[in-house]
Amino acid sequence: MKNPAILIGLILTVMAPVAAQAQNQDHPPRRQTVKFDRISAELPMGQVFARGKLGLLCVQHEAWTWNGASQWINRDMFVRAFHETALAYGLPVAGDPTSLFGDQGYQDSDFLIGAQIRELQLDACAPMGGFGNTSSIKGRATMTVEWQVYSKRAQRLVYRTTTRSAIDIPKAQPGGMYTLVLAPFRDNIRQLADDKMFQFSITN
Repeated sequence: MKNPAILIGLILTVMAPVAAQAQNQDHPPRRQTVKFDRISAELPMGQVFARGKLGLLCVQHEAWTWNGASQWINRDMFVRAFHETALAYGLPVAGDPTSLFGDQGYQDSDFLIGAQIRELQLDACAPMGGFGNTSSIKGRATMTVEWQVYSKRAQRLVYRTTTRSAIDIPKAQPGGMYTLVLAPFRDNIRQLADDKMFQFSITN
């Protein structure tokens, strides 16, 4: 080929897609981030949802009925549990719930996640309760959670799913009833993180 200009043009035409592909590999798209935004519980009014037992034989001591709220459904506690657990399972979580300043990641998040507790059963035993130690708890907890995923860009819900977990804690652990409540919640987070449709919804 005698015309250098034509030769150079052909080389550039061939190399352009290669260069573009290399540039895309050097600058991958930003990962979509999620933030746990709200928690609520929708349980039947008057339903016994928690039972407390005391002593080495775990003798029935008291029961709690649902009246629309519970001291154990604490938003800040659930936000921190979601942040820690979701990160452990590889979810791209925005912000830091322990930060005392700023919006703790709200502005940086692409998706907001809400959890509505549809079922909660707590069977708690404080083996050393007869000696005044009611903060070390063992037992069983069952929780069903409806997850809602909201896209800030689309301004609509993009995914809903329900998970259920039943966790046994055979040996007494510190933390009282909060330990029993958070155990199935963390397992529900694990199930959400493993959900292929959920993964698809926050990457597209």
